[in-house]
Amino acid sequence: MTQRELESIRRAVREEIVALEEAVARWRVFHGLGRDGGGDETGFPVYRGWRQDMDVRLAELRAVLARMEGDEFGVCDDCGEDIAPQRLLAVPTTRRCIGCARGREAAGRPGTTPRPTPGQ
Repeated sequence: MTQRELESIRRAVREEIVALEEAVARWRVFHGLGRDGGGDETGFPVYRGWRQDMDVRLAELRAVLARMEGDEFGVCDDCGEDIAPQRLLAVPTTRRCIGCARGREAAGRPGTTPRPTPGQ
């Protein structure tokens, strides 16, 4: 992967982090909960689920940035081959190349979501 490709992925990840943080803050302000974590969220069960999803996504994206500082980013966890930069730009949290991801999916291995069989 070139430095330019790596920087493009890093920029996209940072932009997504900022967008998610801003979305959470806007929702909190809209509902009168304060921008920075104050207020009581117990009256908003749907929001709590959404917020948990956003917290998970933010943690995943921050982990991507941390992996980018080392040698493991862009290397498939299963086969050790490089992951295509286009795949990383589309799915920066992936830890598998497309071949291994498809293989895991076809085998129904953990970490994959099996696709429904036609007619089911």
